[in-house]
Amino acid sequence: NAVLRKINDLSKRGRFLKVHCFLVHYLRKQMPVLFGKDEKRSELLNNLHREFADCAHRYGLSMGDFPNVDQFRVALAQVKDIRAFPKLDKALVADMDRMFAYDIPHLLDKAALPTRHASSSSSAR
Repeated sequence: NAVLRKINDLSKRGRFLKVHCFLVHYLRKQMPVLFGKDEKRSELLNNLHREFADCAHRYGLSMGDFPNVDQFRVALAQVKDIRAFPKLDKALVADMDRMFAYDIPHLLDKAALPTRHASSSSSAR
């Protein structure tokens, strides 16, 4: 049970990280390169609910994996230039997707294997 909880927690943290990466990437792309940065930043902060929904729709993310909007707004308000964040590394995202598709299910199977053996040996008696 403890192992399954840890694997599920790992999966939850991974989903949260993926959403966070795409969210920062999405907000970074919304920012102008030269002029109007402060106005656009204020607009993004004021409409963060809508930006979350647009990001989720664009990248196929679950809204349940997004951070709290108000807490994210407070943290984002501390950032002077959103464009200063590094670009999204698509290879790392592909690695993360592979982890969700193959590695996590493999770990779950390995963790459930001792449980299956214990239940089948107790039923054989």
